[in-house]
Amino acid sequence: ENIMEKMVHIKETGKTISLMDLEFKLGQMEANSKKLSLGPQNGHGKYIWPDKSTYEGDWVSGQINGEGIYLYVDGRIYEGRLKTIKVSKGTYSWPDGRKYIGTYEKDKKHGLGRYYWPDGKFFEGEWREGKRHGHGQIVYPNGIMKQGIWRNDAKIEY
Repeated sequence: ENIMEKMVHIKETGKTISLMDLEFKLGQMEANSKKLSLGPQNGHGKYIWPDKSTYEGDWVSGQINGEGIYLYVDGRIYEGRLKTIKVSKGTYSWPDGRKYIGTYEKDKKHGLGRYYWPDGKFFEGEWREGKRHGHGQIVYPNGIMKQGIWRNDAKIEY
């Protein structure tokens, strides 16, 4: 029995197949009658990188594209919409309790977002290329709120 015959058997039983650490539920894998496509995958899948970081979510033509969860080996987590590791909108969490909910461009905070520190304080406002930039507000755990303007991550006006 060759690998293609084994894959067809697995497909018909509805189990999951692993091919070079790339796992797809075969019901969502491209198939051509009794032959499975070994080319680009579409649907929901899981990929494990050599450093053991993982992505599980939507794939289009063999590329990350859609809703998913990316688990970094150091404990960071991204959950949301991704496109070939270029994040567009979602939640990014660090093991120490920091969290960012908002939009990204080219893997940097960009657009509107909310950043939480472990002590409960958060900044909500505009970001550009990973830095607070534009109008925003800081809200402290005791409820005090300070509105201001930031430029390149520095507060220039309250």
